[in-house]
Amino acid sequence: MPSTYSPDLRIELIANGEKTGTWGTITNDNLGVIIEDAIAGLANVEITSANQALIVVDGAVDEARCAAIVLTTTTTANFAVYAPPVTKLYVVRNASSYVATFYSGTGTVAPGNVTAAGAGVAIPAGKTVLLRVDTTNSPTVDVVEQLNHVVGAFGVGGALAVGGAATIGGAATIGGAITVDGNASLTGSLTVDDGATIGASLAVGGDIALLGAISASEPIYANSTAYLNGTAAQTVAQSTAINTGNETITLPAAVFVNDTAVMLSSSDTMPTGLSANTLYYTVNTSATSYFSGTGSISGTVLTITSVHAGAIGVGTVISGTGVTVGTTVSTLGTGAGGTGTYNLSASQTVSSTTITGAYAGSQTIKLSTTSGGSAVNITAVGTGNLTITPVALANTAPTGASTKAVATTEFVTNAAVDTRVLKYVNAATTSNITLSGTQTIDGVAVVAGNRVLVKDQLTSAQTVTFNTSTDVITAASGDAPNNDTKVMFTTTGALATGLTVGRIYYVIESSGATFKVSQTQDGAAIDLSGTPSGTNTVGTVPSATNGIYEVNASTWTRTTDADSSSDIAAAQVAVIAGTTNGGKQFVTNFKSTNTLGTTTMQWDEVINGPANASTLGGFRVTVSGTTLNLFTY
Repeated sequence: MPSTYSPDLRIELIANGEKTGTWGTITNDNLGVIIEDAIAGLANVEITSANQALIVVDGAVDEARCAAIVLTTTTTANFAVYAPPVTKLYVVRNASSYVATFYSGTGTVAPGNVTAAGAGVAIPAGKTVLLRVDTTNSPTVDVVEQLNHVVGAFGVGGALAVGGAATIGGAATIGGAITVDGNASLTGSLTVDDGATIGASLAVGGDIALLGAISASEPIYANSTAYLNGTAAQTVAQSTAINTGNETITLPAAVFVNDTAVMLSSSDTMPTGLSANTLYYTVNTSATSYFSGTGSISGTVLTITSVHAGAIGVGTVISGTGVTVGTTVSTLGTGAGGTGTYNLSASQTVSSTTITGAYAGSQTIKLSTTSGGSAVNITAVGTGNLTITPVALANTAPTGASTKAVATTEFVTNAAVDTRVLKYVNAATTSNITLSGTQTIDGVAVVAGNRVLVKDQLTSAQTVTFNTSTDVITAASGDAPNNDTKVMFTTTGALATGLTVGRIYYVIESSGATFKVSQTQDGAAIDLSGTPSGTNTVGTVPSATNGIYEVNASTWTRTTDADSSSDIAAAQVAVIAGTTNGGKQFVTNFKSTNTLGTTTMQWDEVINGPANASTLGGFRVTVSGTTLNLFTY
């Protein structure tokens, strides 16, 4: 009787009395080659046509029997590969630049069979998958992925990249970055230590903790609490903090402004009238920890004409040019946190200027179900602690989606501040530079490939002279910058005392070739003194050529993550080295609707809130010239 072959691995089965003198060699080949290939063999398969079957040979080395397969192609197009219709596991790597679809052939095992018996699996270029040929539904034989479902917790020590949609039944903790090309859905919580890039929407059944940069083309949703880059929450004891008589909630730190979007949770039961995991807006907030606005003082009356950030109230200690140190708001006039009048503790006269305020006390808020709406009626206090967490809202939620939309790229990337965080830069400029070649920036010798934040470029630069007796500056061109124009000075020697290289000033008293400068818009002229030297230059700022650049031996180019309006819009970047700027962070107010290279781009220094922001309240400060702009969150 002649030899036969096993149905799945095609191992030669020697019949009784057969293969005299060769049975030992055949047995050794079966054990040392055939079975070994099935367990640990690797086949490098070059695809030369749009449809190609794996080589099948009885009792000898072939492609289809190997445990691992590496696919390459000469077709310059997507292609299909066919395995024999027998139950088997494969580890398949698509080493080509095209999509490979892996099928099982029809019928019995036969060489060259390129007719699909059932569903296949598409393997993206450069990806490796674990596949199984499933013959349980024969004659329909499907190829199925083996690693497509996680029942419990899912932990990834490094980066996670998902080519399609990601569905996780439990919690996910990812030590690196996460990239999902499609939708991501988790029934548990999600914690990502590094950046998160989602090609579509992200829906999470539990808490979200995204601790790095966030990029999402559609909204991010949470059915519980969202912690976005350390957004601070406030926790209070319901029994002492909630007043059912006037619907107020007293917070230990004054962190919220009116119309802040928040969500609530309780360690036990919720107050009657309020619900957990429902979106609310703060209304009727008292003074915030930090305030910035424009105002003037006549006697003991402060008049606020515009608000930059925060809210002012009784107990706020104010400061500004000409304001008496220690002046506080004693009672409200017509104002209630924003524009209006406020009665002060000390009489004085101060012309219109930037007024900043600090408040160290507690804060009272009310909650509304709509932006700017009426306060919710709280009829009974719950038990346990109530936690109020600020969230950043997306523009709109997709049809049928929960209203708990907490973030999109455009709105959240660094805490609840509307910025996106880009990769760090090696240095940041302190003055106007030439955008070419290797050079020293802020004490850092930058080389090809380094990233540099260019923030101090000048437009319409011209040389100037200083009259330290009259504080007048004369433009050599005969054409002084217009009033209220922001300018910056550079020098090859020394500026007049009172001026600093790299600082923004405002033009005042412009007439012909002469002008003066002030530290604030429409403020007092700076007193110039000393002995200027060298060539002194003034130029308008900000410049449209500002941005983040990659150093080249010739002309610098904008970095690939900041070379379009959408990339650079509302961006924030950290500087890792430099005498002046090392360790600082800067943010731009450039918008995605602006034109890169045409619209001016201003960068301001950011000062983040304290490490214990969860109890003191987080804040952001941007520095523009000598003006501090403060934002709470």
